[in-house]
Amino acid sequence: MLPISCFILARNEGQGIQNIINSVIGVVDEVIVIDTGSTDETKALAHQVGALVFDFEWCDDFSAARNFAYTKTKHNFVMFLDCDLELRIKTPLSASDLSLYDTFSVDLINQWDGDKKLSSWPENIVYDKTKYHWQGLVSEFLERYNTKDVERVKKLDWEVWHHSKETKRKSNYYLSLLEKDYTLQDTGVAQARVLMYWVQQLSDLGKLWDIISTVDQNFVKNCAADNKANILEYYVVALMKENKCIGHFEKVKDYLSDTKDVRKDLIMADLYMGVEQSIAAQYYLAFLNCDVPSALAERNWERYMVYPYIMLGNMSMPQDKEVAKNFFRLAAEKTRMKQKRDQLNNLIKNF
Repeated sequence: MLPISCFILARNEGQGIQNIINSVIGVVDEVIVIDTGSTDETKALAHQVGALVFDFEWCDDFSAARNFAYTKTKHNFVMFLDCDLELRIKTPLSASDLSLYDTFSVDLINQWDGDKKLSSWPENIVYDKTKYHWQGLVSEFLERYNTKDVERVKKLDWEVWHHSKETKRKSNYYLSLLEKDYTLQDTGVAQARVLMYWVQQLSDLGKLWDIISTVDQNFVKNCAADNKANILEYYVVALMKENKCIGHFEKVKDYLSDTKDVRKDLIMADLYMGVEQSIAAQYYLAFLNCDVPSALAERNWERYMVYPYIMLGNMSMPQDKEVAKNFFRLAAEKTRMKQKRDQLNNLIKNF
C-alpha cells in the first residue's frame, strides 16, 4: 500500500460509510473518518471496517473540517472522498509518482445514463497536504500555499462516480453558506468563484428570479473566464425561462466582451431565443462551428454537443422540415442518452 492517508467527512452516513471505506482499502495506508455530529451508527460501522474516527464540532465550515483532517493523518499525501462518491481505479498509482508530483487528478463522473457517461471533469483528490489547504465554507476548493512554484500535476486513469443524495433541505443549507461565504471573500476572483456555485445552487432549487437578482446585484465583471461563462449561462437561461431577455442584451454583451470562452455564442443564442430567433440561429451555428474543448464537452455533453442541434431543429420546423430533420438527426447521432435518442428518431420518423 502507498503512503497515502484517505480522509472522509461524514454525518449520519451509516447506510453507505462502509462501502466508501472499502472502496479505498488496499489503495491507501489508512482511512480517517471525520465525524461532524452523527446520531446513527456511522462511527461504529466505520470502526468495523478499519477506519480511524475523530470527532469534529461542526461550525458551518466544510474547509475547516477538511483542514482539521490534516492533523489526524500520518502521511503528507492525502486522498479526500465524500460519502456519495464511489472510487473506481484502472491504473495503480506508483510510489515513485509521489516524489514527482504535487497533486493527481481523476475523472469525476457526475451524471450517466446506464454505462454512458454524460458529464465528467477532472478533480484533484490526491495531493500533498503540505502544499495545499482548503478554502470556502461550502463548495470548498484547494488553494496552494505557494502560487509561485510550478504545480506538478499528473492525470490518473481513475474514475470517481458521484451518487448524489442531495435533498432540498441540504440544498437550502448550502445556499445559506454560499451567501455568507460571498461576503467573506476579499477579491473579485474569489467572489466570482463563490457566485458561480451560488447561482448553481439557486438553479438546482428552481429559483430563477433569485438567479436574475443575485447576478444583477453581485456580478464581478473582471473574473476568470470559466467562472464568468458558468455564471452567465445560468443567468441567461433564467432570463429566457422567465421571458425577461428584453433589455438585457447590451448588459450581457458587455459582460462577455473581454472573454474568449467559446460559450459566449451559446449564451447569446439563448438570450435571443425568445426574442429574435433568426439572430439566435446565427449564434447557435457560430457555436457549432467553434472548436469546443474536450474538457468542456465532457463536463456537460448534452448541453454543448446536442442541445444546439435540437434548438436549431425546433426553429427550422415551421419553414423547412428537411432542414429540421437533419438537425434532429445530428442531435440523435450525438446524444449519449438512449431515451433522448429514441425520442428524436421517433420524431424524425413521424415528420
